[in-house]
Amino acid sequence: MQRVPEASRESAVEVLVAANCLLGESPLWCARTGRLFWVDIDGHWLWRWTADGGASRMALSGSPGFVAKAADGRLIAGLARVLSLIDPDLGTCQCLGGAQFLPAAVRFNDGKADRQGRIIAGGAHLGETKPLAPAFCVDGRGATPLPDLFTVFNGPAFSPDGRRIYFTDSPSKIIRTAAYDPESGALGKIEVFATLPESSGYPDGMTVDRAGGLWNAEWDGWQLTRYHANGERDRSIALPVPRPTSLAFGGPDYDQVFVTSARHGLSQEELAAAPLSGAVFRLSPGEIGLPEAAADWAVPQAAWSRIDA
Repeated sequence: MQRVPEASRESAVEVLVAANCLLGESPLWCARTGRLFWVDIDGHWLWRWTADGGASRMALSGSPGFVAKAADGRLIAGLARVLSLIDPDLGTCQCLGGAQFLPAAVRFNDGKADRQGRIIAGGAHLGETKPLAPAFCVDGRGATPLPDLFTVFNGPAFSPDGRRIYFTDSPSKIIRTAAYDPESGALGKIEVFATLPESSGYPDGMTVDRAGGLWNAEWDGWQLTRYHANGERDRSIALPVPRPTSLAFGGPDYDQVFVTSARHGLSQEELAAAPLSGAVFRLSPGEIGLPEAAADWAVPQAAWSRIDA
């Protein structure tokens, strides 16, 4: 597996936690507690890190695709085929429902709260070969399907003003964008934002900075790439692992970037060449990020319904 040659090494990359995650994902900074959360999808772990307490992990009952903040400080997770409410302090996990939204061969993959507190979440086909996975806008009423079906949904990310959404079906190597209505959560016309070259990896998790730049982790690309808001590539930052999976801004001033990575699918030879695969990294790229919004709802399973809008 070749490194992408044009990626720069302008930013010092620090190993924050040598977690050896099989499939690390969904880094999430909580400013209230000074904690970083992330998940290991294949390992069925929720991880957390604090500067004064180091890293610890909590076993989960299924594959956690993503975690997002709830308004009360707990976490909402896409856990296998359901949404769940996790209290990381008590170590509890309550099912919120949602299994009826996904086909049997699909699990939740990536998700995030929009600026208004809805969850935008999508799935992944278990074999990663068929476009069977839907994506939804979820609020206290239920779930409204987004256009299209996905093989592996990743993203989403939202512009600083919340009026534009970015997401990808990773195998396509295309990052897509659409206007986003903050009042309703409805998408406008879906357009191509950026297409990754054949020499690069696959678009995975993403976030935006305060200036509106879109940051993307490139699976099999050994790098992070920043794009200007018009879709033009700004620069790439090399990483010591081939499979970075996602990234999030955090730290007291939101000037740090935390990056998750994966060991999933790598041969023994590839792991020998990249022994830090599965670690969480930290770097300071020069841009300032934004706090991730918190979901403003957490309803019991009996209240859920699918809204075919």
